[in-house]
Amino acid sequence: MVPNACQYYQLTGVVVPCYNPTVYEKNAMPRNALSWKEQAKRLKDARALAAFLDLQPDGGIKFRKEYSGFLPLLMWQVDGPMPNGELGRYPLWLQMQSQLRKVWRKGFPEKDVLDLISANSTLLDFAAENSPVSESGSLDRYRKAILFLYGDSWRAKDPCPECGRHFIANHSQQQCCSVPCSVEWRQQYKAKRHEQVKEELNARRRQEYAAKKKNKKKTTR
Repeated sequence: MVPNACQYYQLTGVVVPCYNPTVYEKNAMPRNALSWKEQAKRLKDARALAAFLDLQPDGGIKFRKEYSGFLPLLMWQVDGPMPNGELGRYPLWLQMQSQLRKVWRKGFPEKDVLDLISANSTLLDFAAENSPVSESGSLDRYRKAILFLYGDSWRAKDPCPECGRHFIANHSQQQCCSVPCSVEWRQQYKAKRHEQVKEELNARRRQEYAAKKKNKKKTTR
């Protein structure tokens, strides 16, 4: 069935059109009302968000090489207030990472998305304005990736059960981040399931054997 309804959400001055999640094409996943070319860009940046979630404190340089222009250069050098009002300064990107993890875990609810986009907006805008000209629009890419996942929150998966990394799913039933992880995880799952079924079968046989033994004693009396 071709979508016949569309919802529009006004988020911080950006109108995000997306399919009603209850109305979508047969055998197709609900998606933002974007062109395929634009959606490909959003998916690329959404995957950068997933990588950002798993970024370690010493991984900033490697991340910037792999996802060049995704976040303002100055952002990596700016400190913000400590969490929970504690004294001291705290790297801004670590604050953003912590906030994003909470929203990701909840499934990108509207209020949390609004809070995430507006959080540290003054510092972020300052970082964007004072970054190299070649990185103009890098902050917009970050924010638009968040809005994209707001519309397609089913793509934002929990950590891969095999390698533990966050990832962006290609379909709603995807459990692992990659084919190798999926193969390994399925093999382990089947092995565990086989042992579970084996234990359940043996337990049932022991119960049946005990019941037969008990009945046999009754008939011999």
